Amino acid sequence: MTILKDAKEVLYRDKRFKVIHIYNSGYCEIRKINNSYQVELALLTDLVVIK
Repeated sequence: MTILKDAKEVLYRDKRFKVIHIYNSGYCEIRKINNSYQVELALLTDLVVIK
């Protein structure tokens, strides 16, 4: 989980997202790079760090 704390961008379902918040439950809030108003929940294990 500490790796994602410093991550700027991640891949989720072949799209680029920014990590907003990481929860202790293993989920995190992510938002699309080009749309700051659309937020999704994703499992940390489903994310791939790209930057």
